[in-house]
Amino acid sequence: MSLINAVTGAPYGAAVAIQYRNPATTLIADDVMPMTPPMGVKAFKYTEFDLGNSFTIPDIAIGPKSFPTEYEVAGKEKDDSCVDYGLAGFVPQDDIDQAAALRSIDQTIIDPQLLQIETLTDVIVLARERRVANIVFNPANYLPAQTADLSQNAGAQQFDNFADSDPIKTISDYLDSCIIRPNALVFGKTSWSGLRRHPRIMKAVNRDAGDTGAASRQQVADLFEVPKLLVGESWVNTGVNRKSPTLARTWGPHMAGLFIDPQAAKSKGLTWGFTANYRGRYAGALPDQRRGARGGVEVRVVETVKEIVVAQAVGFLLTNVISAGGIPAGEPEQN
Repeated sequence: MSLINAVTGAPYGAAVAIQYRNPATTLIADDVMPMTPPMGVKAFKYTEFDLGNSFTIPDIAIGPKSFPTEYEVAGKEKDDSCVDYGLAGFVPQDDIDQAAALRSIDQTIIDPQLLQIETLTDVIVLARERRVANIVFNPANYLPAQTADLSQNAGAQQFDNFADSDPIKTISDYLDSCIIRPNALVFGKTSWSGLRRHPRIMKAVNRDAGDTGAASRQQVADLFEVPKLLVGESWVNTGVNRKSPTLARTWGPHMAGLFIDPQAAKSKGLTWGFTANYRGRYAGALPDQRRGARGGVEVRVVETVKEIVVAQAVGFLLTNVISAGGIPAGEPEQN
């Protein structure tokens, strides 16, 4: 994505800003609910097919003079529309001029317009990450039989209850419960940290006593025979104060198994969920002479998307898979 001057149509130069932000490697929304190619219209249609379409066997015998049984592919065509999400920020012309003058001496000086656009983009991306996390970890988006709260029964099956729980059996049983086996496991950071240190997991991947160490993502993916294991590690401020933020993990102490096909939106294939995408993310700048002594520039970042769950039956959800006082949130990764 480039910053475009909306008056001249010319791109601004590139620059790098150093500030607190969620690294791209901690964000998984685009992998969990892949975006369609940019569409030319906001409104769109999609079909929710009946679960029994490919599993119900009618009378298929054909008599010498009879017609074959007609079999209708049942489903509901639904209408939906992408939603506009965006932020704007004002950059005074004095700041732009002073930065330009300083860059003639020091090329590392940041363009304040690019700094603003980077910050706005970070927030837009994080807002999408939170939306997707809330969708994925919402039991209403799964069949009732394919969700469980592991905090029940005094947390006997929570992953940080090393003495009693059996996460290998729990996860394997839910993987097998889906009519199409999930090809991805999705964790919040704390739930992943609890699972990867469980003695049963360690014993299975290392073939030893399992009393020390931590499993890698690839080891656990291989153990459960899934191609992809995703861990949401980003942070979000749950309050409104920027100077004294209340930081929490965007993805909570839960896990999901999902069948994800990034090509489904283009090929009418099957996927648990996808994101309709209107025209892609846009960043622009417009002169604004109404504010400040010498006016300035309003920069804006906008995306128009809609996250949709279309196949509840190809996913499962386990909530509260670790206890409230479980694995520390900041444990180092081993990939």
